[in-house]
Amino acid sequence: MEADLRAAGQVPLSWYDVLLELNAAPDRKLRMSELGHRAVLSRTRVSRVVDELAAAGLAERQPDQADGRSSFAVLTDQGRDALRRAWPVYREAIRRHLTARLSADQCRELAALLGQVIAGRRGGRAGQVRPVTGTHPASGISLRPVNQAAGRGPSPSSHEQARKTRDEHLGDGDPPTRWRPASPR
Repeated sequence: MEADLRAAGQVPLSWYDVLLELNAAPDRKLRMSELGHRAVLSRTRVSRVVDELAAAGLAERQPDQADGRSSFAVLTDQGRDALRRAWPVYREAIRRHLTARLSADQCRELAALLGQVIAGRRGGRAGQVRPVTGTHPASGISLRPVNQAAGRGPSPSSHEQARKTRDEHLGDGDPPTRWRPASPR
């Protein structure tokens, strides 16, 4: 994906990830520590990326008035525009490198497994994770628990419909907000 973004003259992948997290945050701002956690970047790396984004006018740092030891990263309008321009390239890279190579059932399974990993990071245990259901915004695939899909392959028409739904959802509009699967019960 990094190479695809670079070839299209878009922001680097680490910038895209940070911009995406800021875009999904309330008021489009996050404490630096929370941003690092969400974007899976070290404290040093997230600080460097935000400095780079600020130099490019895509984000800015704001001091935390309540806690002088910390600061916020805030998405600018230019940052939001950069995210919107990069989204079609990112979306196509996801489709080409991942979802185009998987069946609808494999996409559902992958989404369910990744949902379990995310839920586990939040303190849930694999055996206690609520199944991921709904529609995944990046793939457009309707999700259901993996065990319900076992043994039943999609009919050609449902497989075709799932791909059509995915492709429609991955349209040219705004990038998705940060997708989070159902929380553990």
